[in-house]
Amino acid sequence: MALNPAASSRRKEIVVVGGGIYGVGTVSYFLRKMDPKFVHVTLIEKRDDFIYLPINCRNLVEDLSEYIKPYDGLFNPNPSLGEVKKGLVIGLDRQKKLVKLESGESVRYDVLILTPGCAWNDPNSAPSTHEETLAYYQALRERVQNSKNIVVIGAGSVGCEVSGEIKSRYGRSKNVILIHARELPLTPIYMPKLRKKVAGMLKKLGVNVIYSTLGYDNRDGTVTLQHNSMGNVSNEDIEADMVLTDITPKPNTWFIPSEFKNSGGSVQVLDTFQTVLDPNVFCVGDANDIPEVKQALHSRGNSMPVLFNNVSAVLEGKKPRDHYVTLRHSLSLTFGRDIGVGYMKLPGLGPTVLPEWVVKKLKNEDLHAKRIAKLMNGFSP
Repeated sequence: MALNPAASSRRKEIVVVGGGIYGVGTVSYFLRKMDPKFVHVTLIEKRDDFIYLPINCRNLVEDLSEYIKPYDGLFNPNPSLGEVKKGLVIGLDRQKKLVKLESGESVRYDVLILTPGCAWNDPNSAPSTHEETLAYYQALRERVQNSKNIVVIGAGSVGCEVSGEIKSRYGRSKNVILIHARELPLTPIYMPKLRKKVAGMLKKLGVNVIYSTLGYDNRDGTVTLQHNSMGNVSNEDIEADMVLTDITPKPNTWFIPSEFKNSGGSVQVLDTFQTVLDPNVFCVGDANDIPEVKQALHSRGNSMPVLFNNVSAVLEGKKPRDHYVTLRHSLSLTFGRDIGVGYMKLPGLGPTVLPEWVVKKLKNEDLHAKRIAKLMNGFSP
């Protein structure tokens, strides 16, 4: 981007809050297109390392530490463009255009891009430092290894993959119970054929799926099951050596002033990714209120060109003209290295369940981790 130098006597400051897949994707895309003579980019992230969350289901049973990468190499292709600043953001001052950090420091911006993602449960809630992160995943792997009865609450995509990865790795030595409130895995947004396929694969692996049931972790080695059969509700307690919860995560927007958000905590945005409240503040990814299935692949789809063009327009004093159109959602689930199922809306065919060999070839081996890890070395995935 070649900003008109006459329009400003100083470099424009772009601040990106959150170093997940959308934050890293934003920096990776921008640093190849912006001129460091006119723009400076700061990524603010509280962790030492980038963690590509989809690997964590397998990280429960296999050490994938090689894919947990420091942020050091992110700006390699264009080092003078910006920096990664480690810190916890605790608030915003939009009148003064400041991002406030827990340390007491404030970072000024001309354009702010919010990519805070969501607040997850285990295995996606790693601590901040590199050493603590490695210890966190090692402790989870040891708990899985030492547990006989493992209860997973929620058969969304994460719950299904966690259950499948554990059974694929340990087989009959682990009693994996998957509790789901609906009558089939996943949610009704996905076609029944896919949901039935996933149900059959989990059953074949030996996962004990209990449908039409709510699960409550009592944190005392038991889980209360609340069955709902034809309107008749009954409770049952079962033993659990380990409990993992796959409940829909909430947007990680606690530090963002309430006037930016809807009642569910999502940041309200236009289809330009600008927030409804402030045209100089953008939000992309899981934390905004665009009605779509939130998936990492969107960070590498049409969201980045739209964001880049509209941020560029704002910095040049122009009206953003690019509008985000939601991609057709897709899904791929892996249950170990050899079993997988996928779904995609294909032109001319409509919603299609992909053959197992396609998912295995595209995702099963490393869950796209090698390609995503290239971002941390300054390469496009």
